[in-house]
Amino acid sequence: MKKIIAYIVCILFLVSFVSADLCTESDDGKDYVEAGYVKYGVIKYDDLCVLSPDADMRVEEGQYLKEYYCDDDKREHKIVDCVREGFEKCKAGRCVSSSGNVSQSSQPAAPVGPVCGNKIVESGEDCDPPTKICYKGSDIGLCSVNCKCEIKITADGSEPDEETDASDENDSEETVIEKLDEETETVESESEKTTKTVEEDSVEDKDGISTEKNRLALPKEPKKGIFRRIWNWFGNLFS
Repeated sequence: MKKIIAYIVCILFLVSFVSADLCTESDDGKDYVEAGYVKYGVIKYDDLCVLSPDADMRVEEGQYLKEYYCDDDKREHKIVDCVREGFEKCKAGRCVSSSGNVSQSSQPAAPVGPVCGNKIVESGEDCDPPTKICYKGSDIGLCSVNCKCEIKITADGSEPDEETDASDENDSEETVIEKLDEETETVESESEKTTKTVEEDSVEDKDGISTEKNRLALPKEPKKGIFRRIWNWFGNLFS
């Protein structure tokens, strides 16, 4: 009986000893910037670059990293997109930056926000560039330094919102109208010149003269004297 108890104790001790070292790893978890490995029992699994998340084919360089780690003494792995995590690529079982050196952070790169002043209306902007005329539906405004359309003239004649930037405090309704006039001044000037030319060319009178200028340039007929007009009157009377 004592031998049986001794055997049971030995077996339990061996099982606990083996299970304690069943899964070990070299890089302390999910470390994308270090090429580590996991040892599960007597088998060693190295971190490696793979062709794609679905194709478990090892490559020297690529976009995806197969990272091994231990979880409750179980061997686990995760497919990591190095580009999405802010790196350039996967190389030799680790994610590397564009300079070829290992990045110091596995956090994804911060997204770049809109750039006000590049003449491109991006997400979060109402207009671009600043100080130009902008529109919100039927309302007219000026583009602020923050690329927000500050309404100055409303379609229904109501007062615009009071939320304006400090740089736009002096931009009154008259200022907006002046800017609109400046933008259309060239077009209107050309239109007036064209209309004037057409009107001059289209003037005709009883003399058949095409323009007023040419008609005025013709020699004037001399006026008849009073005796000649009396003589003509008598002639017409007895004829």
